[in-house]
Amino acid sequence: MRAIIFTWLLLIGVGSCSADNTAASKLEEKLFRVYPRSTLQMHEPDRRVLTFCPDETCIEFRMADTGALEQDAFIYLYYFGDYYDLAKWRNDTGTQPLVSQLLTKQGLQSCAANVKKANSCVKKALRRRGLKVANTRYDEGRKTTVEIW
Repeated sequence: MRAIIFTWLLLIGVGSCSADNTAASKLEEKLFRVYPRSTLQMHEPDRRVLTFCPDETCIEFRMADTGALEQDAFIYLYYFGDYYDLAKWRNDTGTQPLVSQLLTKQGLQSCAANVKKANSCVKKALRRRGLKVANTRYDEGRKTTVEIW
């Protein structure tokens, strides 16, 4: 009986994770229509750092929960990313519903519901979840990092 319950719980958990990953994968595909694949890199071996580098500057994402890092990075880029070409990604017809799906899966649907307060709500929620964000530049072979939050 325990084995059946454990298997059932495992299947439910895997199903919800794959839904998150599917939305994140689709957002990634849409992002790569605007930027080259090399702009987004997960750092090995611990997968706790993700960088988005469309030019000599990068946004570096850090999080202890490696399962939510990529999803939270996409949410951040959608709401706060200020690279010029991100507007093309945001305005793609399928991007907004996928971001809403990620918000819902992570219990942040209340942020999406209130358009006027969405940015501050998302920022507070991502910070509470432990997402750390920094701007990184590479000038003359030196790395300079300034934390955003």
